[in-house]
Amino acid sequence: MNTIDRHNQKPDTFLVLTAPGASQADIKRGIAAVWDAFNAIDVHPYAAAQAALEQENFAETDSNDGDGVFPLTEEEYQWATLWRNAGEIAMEACGRKYDALGPDQNWTVELDWSDRVFGST
Repeated sequence: MNTIDRHNQKPDTFLVLTAPGASQADIKRGIAAVWDAFNAIDVHPYAAAQAALEQENFAETDSNDGDGVFPLTEEEYQWATLWRNAGEIAMEACGRKYDALGPDQNWTVELDWSDRVFGST
């Protein structure tokens, strides 16, 4: 099993929050809360997203090398869980409740970086 570097990141990584019905102030507050959550456990969101992807790949292929070994450490599993809950963290920071939203109103957090958004020069 390969471990994931908790500080692995793309240069100039930033978070994008899609939040239907949210004000610009809510979006800033939500993004700050998500960064705070990752900083509190000293892991970069990019590393947490990698852990979530590893977990999804494992679930899709049901591949465990035949020895029952889960591909993530317990700590990496916690990172993946935090990544999946990032939208809820943002909502809570803005006084919103996940249960009160319709399916098309979920808040989602994604990673992006400047050369992907604006293109390489």
